[in-house]
Amino acid sequence: MDYSALAAGAAALVKECGQPALLVRGAIGFPCDVLEDAKESLSIYSSSLRKDSLISEADRFFVLTGAVPAVGDHLVIGAVNLYVAAVRPLSPGATPIYYELRAT
Repeated sequence: MDYSALAAGAAALVKECGQPALLVRGAIGFPCDVLEDAKESLSIYSSSLRKDSLISEADRFFVLTGAVPAVGDHLVIGAVNLYVAAVRPLSPGATPIYYELRAT
């Protein structure tokens, strides 16, 4: 099955509801769009994962489209520079629909 239409739909939603960002790897920047998880779900989600894990209250969770992230990249949103600590693609087939990021 071809998931490119779903990926395009996800990209359009993130662009409409999210904000532009720059994914930086080394000296190269890749334009992308990000949507940050709601603060309510973030606090519940992070507190449930925080116990006995590496997740802290300072971590932020994002949905990213438009670039392929990797652990160690930096996500620049406005004047804020965040370190990408975890990446999980949503890819039911060979085409990633979007990426979920944990950044500090």
